[in-house]
Amino acid sequence: MEQNETQTTVNVRDNPHWRRRDLYYADETDCVSQLLCFTLLQFSYSRVKDLNHPVSKLLFTKTITNNMAASLRALQRSRLIQDFLRRNSQENQFQLTWSRNLALTRRLQQEDAPAEDDTNTSPKRLIVDVQTSIRYLDSKAFQEGYGDKPVWFHYRRNFKGQIPPKTRKSCIRNGEISTSSPCPVCRDEYLVLDSKNTKLLEQFISPYSGEILDSKQTGLCQQQQKTLVLEVMRAQDEGGLEKQLPFRTYNYEDYKS
Repeated sequence: MEQNETQTTVNVRDNPHWRRRDLYYADETDCVSQLLCFTLLQFSYSRVKDLNHPVSKLLFTKTITNNMAASLRALQRSRLIQDFLRRNSQENQFQLTWSRNLALTRRLQQEDAPAEDDTNTSPKRLIVDVQTSIRYLDSKAFQEGYGDKPVWFHYRRNFKGQIPPKTRKSCIRNGEISTSSPCPVCRDEYLVLDSKNTKLLEQFISPYSGEILDSKQTGLCQQQQKTLVLEVMRAQDEGGLEKQLPFRTYNYEDYKS
């Protein structure tokens, strides 16, 4: 029986359209042909050295028609395609070329891992101890920079509306400042929140109620706000800060005869 489909063997050297993205198949439901054709696009001719290999013959031998086209973008999003490429990259040790449509192989990830570890070993932010921070608060540089106001007084946030939103989770990631406008404590390395640094902790305590100011008012990130609360409680337990006892009210109707 004659078939409308013709089987041709694609020669990489002679066929200038071997890198085309529009490839046609005899059967749209032939998932194996779609998988092999998608793999063919990602391979370079320099990587395929043995054309007599059965896998190479299967890759370069295709059934071409003029009626149906396969969408490579749809194939890429398919889970079957991803499992096929992942299995071949591990078992057959296929070396895929760089492409934005494919994830890094396990071999490339292992090569890049030592380079990332070397960059994280070097300190990216100055580490200051508590005693240096205490001397900094009494220095002339601190008076010229902040004056008589708290360290958060001149800090302003940009947000829409009149109600300030919740501050960010943290300003420091991987040992360095990762935001354009860090909070008042993260932007100055010499401001260390510690139970011994009571002069700095007092700037974040309300002089009227004795409670810790909210982060929406001071602009501290959530990480520094959590550290502030813990250090204030520790300083109060150690006796460095005065602890305000809450005013308790009683119902005296229960004691009347």
